Amino acid sequence: MSPRFSAPVEHKREPTPHLGDGFLIGTAACGLAGVIWWALCSHIGMGTAWAYSSVVVGFIVGQGVLAGTRRGGAEPAVLAAALSAATIFVTITFIDRSLAINEASSAGLFVDIPLWTGAQSFVDTLRYLTENYPGEAAGLLLGPIVALVVASGLLNRGENHAELL
Repeated sequence: MSPRFSAPVEHKREPTPHLGDGFLIGTAACGLAGVIWWALCSHIGMGTAWAYSSVVVGFIVGQGVLAGTRRGGAEPAVLAAALSAATIFVTITFIDRSLAINEASSAGLFVDIPLWTGAQSFVDTLRYLTENYPGEAAGLLLGPIVALVVASGLLNRGENHAELL
């Protein structure tokens, strides 16, 4: 009688996401998304519907993080949502500034508003939105939600995201 030996079983491990690359490419996507969103909202004149267009930011940032991490998952999704929220919160200050300048110049006034007055202007803008336009303030949450879904990889199972780089 010979003892029976079985061949070692290899377990196929899924590769871990490259969070560092996802952060770098996601941050670059944040800059691109912020400029695109600012340009759309300030120069096209979307009225109060500009808050809902934060979906554009969420999509671009989610795709950037997904391309960098090379696969979806919970970690890339949280990273994309956080980067998207940061981009939205910084960009609304610039959108608000541009809309104020456009409104003043259409009334024939010259207004000199500083480019960045600090984090307090961002907090003031958010407070103003939530108190006076709660629907638009809630619309700002669409961006991080879209980023979360896109970077989770739920929308495109089976695709190889390493090819995007």
